[in-house]
Amino acid sequence: MNRYRVTVNGKEFNVLLHEKVHSIIKFEVENEVFEVEVTPTIQRPQASQPQGVMPKAAPAPRSTGVSGNKVVAPMPGIVVNVGVEVGAEVQQGQIVCVVEAMKMENNITSPRTGKVKEVLVKAGQEVDNGQALIVFE
Repeated sequence: MNRYRVTVNGKEFNVLLHEKVHSIIKFEVENEVFEVEVTPTIQRPQASQPQGVMPKAAPAPRSTGVSGNKVVAPMPGIVVNVGVEVGAEVQQGQIVCVVEAMKMENNITSPRTGKVKEVLVKAGQEVDNGQALIVFE
């Protein structure tokens, strides 16, 4: 469990995070447990790079799962950027999208070389563990 110090209207609170599953957060403040659902309302601007363009210097790629001809999400999170479109030729290890989970951006890479048949997600979309992201021909 993680502990946080939160200031609300000038008053400090010690908050104990119990769990976060998808958009549901369970936390404790002053010995009272709360469960809330959060929904992102603001998309983070990609000022330095247009939509669909992946950064040149990126953190180490995160392996992703493959189920048949599909790239699947290795964890639940929010899609930050999709770097491929239908018809694109991708190489094994190429970053195909970025998923944010637990405040960390995870580069999702193609497990094989192939041609993109379908893109099933878009920036700002919430995804579940094992959910299909990209389909190859």
